[in-house]
Amino acid sequence: MRVLYIMNNVDKGGAALAFKDMIDEVLDNHPKITPVILLAKKNALAEYFTRKSVEVYVINFNNFLTTGRQPKIFWKAALLSRYLLSKSSFFKTVESQLKLETIDLIHSNLNRFDIGAHLSKRYSIPHVWHIREHGDDFKLQNLLLEDEIEHMNSFNSHFVAISQSVLNEWKDKGVKNISLVYDGIQTTNYPSKGTRSDKIKILFLGGITKMKGQDRFLKIISSLPQEILAKIQIDFIGSGANGYTKFLKMKYRHLAEIFTFHPYSEKALEQIREYDIGVNASFREGFGRVTAEYLEQGLFVVGADTGASPEIITDSKLGWLIDFSDEPKANAKKLQKILVEERYKTDQEYRADYTKANFSIKRHVNQVVALYKEITVQPYD
Repeated sequence: MRVLYIMNNVDKGGAALAFKDMIDEVLDNHPKITPVILLAKKNALAEYFTRKSVEVYVINFNNFLTTGRQPKIFWKAALLSRYLLSKSSFFKTVESQLKLETIDLIHSNLNRFDIGAHLSKRYSIPHVWHIREHGDDFKLQNLLLEDEIEHMNSFNSHFVAISQSVLNEWKDKGVKNISLVYDGIQTTNYPSKGTRSDKIKILFLGGITKMKGQDRFLKIISSLPQEILAKIQIDFIGSGANGYTKFLKMKYRHLAEIFTFHPYSEKALEQIREYDIGVNASFREGFGRVTAEYLEQGLFVVGADTGASPEIITDSKLGWLIDFSDEPKANAKKLQKILVEERYKTDQEYRADYTKANFSIKRHVNQVVALYKEITVQPYD
């Protein structure tokens, strides 16, 4: 069974990592499925899978849903022209490079592009279409003249939402034929934590952007009493706009001794186990890979009570969900209680076992493959 996995030009962030992990799991444990990869740009993902002897094609195409820009009319016209030109060029190229008659199923990794849906319709190939975000979070701009939901429903695709929160939003928008398959992470065999620091080590891993919530988290930290501040160390690890990082450093310069910024590295996941508490203050996570990664390493997680975080942090042993509509001082008192009670020191094994049972990449891919069985007539392992 040959499955064409499609991703756009992005090779960093949650969607790209999910794409990589999904295909790795297929390669390792589903020998009757042969992945074929189509990317819009030659990037780190292309190099990675080429090294693993996977069949990789790089043919440019563009998104039909994009992050909104101003002035809206100008950008919509410019990006629509780019989308249409790349779409025309894509079909001329793909038919000369890729033998689509050998493809049994198409799996598009992201809701922002529709090239997989067009291929599915043109060649009568079943299509799985992943939806990985709450569209309103990024003020997604539809470049097409028709409604984006009507456009998506016009193809005979099966949509997959990575959380109940995402499913509910897109179903309410009108998307049909959609089901829930929680995203998954690579589980690890890292050794348990060794010697602890004298400080309570707090990790905020992820993009340094306003939507990720660093600012509103630091507002809460600012309201902690000095005796608690003296006991904590916060590390922000991730990439982002220099302007936003400078803004945070300036606004919270009175906390300069307790927080630092570090660029993202491939060793970041290994470093999680060195911390006590993991933070994901994103305004609305579609899933929250980093939340699962924290828990899998036994960390107590501080998350937001919106998006998919409440679907992962389901009890007080796993973490604390912040209601950011409350005043920072009120939330600081709740955080202080958690720190004083040292709740992060207990239930590490419970948190790790819970994550491995519910959010492993193995479980995720098994459910995706079960979906493949439903929509095709091909044999599977």
